Amino acid sequence: MIILVDSLEHRVGTLSVKFGGSANGHNGVKSILAAMGGELGFHRFRIGVGRDGTDAAEYVMRPLSSYERTFWNEGGLDTVLREIGKVTLKTKS
Repeated sequence: MIILVDSLEHRVGTLSVKFGGSANGHNGVKSILAAMGGELGFHRFRIGVGRDGTDAAEYVMRPLSSYERTFWNEGGLDTVLREIGKVTLKTKS
């Protein structure tokens, strides 16, 4: 299983890939783990969204900044898809 999650702890445009682990405080991952019956083996792609001093929920729900729109329009999605491809090739071996 592969899950993509936002990460307030990573700056915008960064990608961190990890296999397994806990929810690490991320409510979306907590929900997935609860629905699946506990900790599972999964690849987690933490996509950096950064953080400012506002409430975390408000921050992640706000419209994307011009920098973020540019990042996603100019290769950010390609980067994520390329990394997913690497993970799927490794798991087939």
